[in-house]
Amino acid sequence: MVRRIRYLPATNLVRDLKAEIMRRKIVPANKEGDATQLAISAAHEVDYLLTWNYAHLANPIVQAQFDNLCEVMGLRPPLLVSPESIPQVRFGQSVRRKR
Repeated sequence: MVRRIRYLPATNLVRDLKAEIMRRKIVPANKEGDATQLAISAAHEVDYLLTWNYAHLANPIVQAQFDNLCEVMGLRPPLLVSPESIPQVRFGQSVRRKR
């Protein structure tokens, strides 16, 4: 089943975005993996980045800083969500991000 999942490649845009995330200290210097997740999700126009990592990803401060960076770079950032906060159709919430 996992073999059917599409992989999102690390393009030049991903590398540049990751470097800028690290330069702006949106995530701690020792959390390059978190920066990579942010960069890949934005570069590939992923709607949501689902994580339990409240410290470095799913929090309003990181979301705001990442939103600002993506706006400057002309990208649409993903919504950083935890399992508890992801929108649900059964509650009338839209699961599609507006473009």
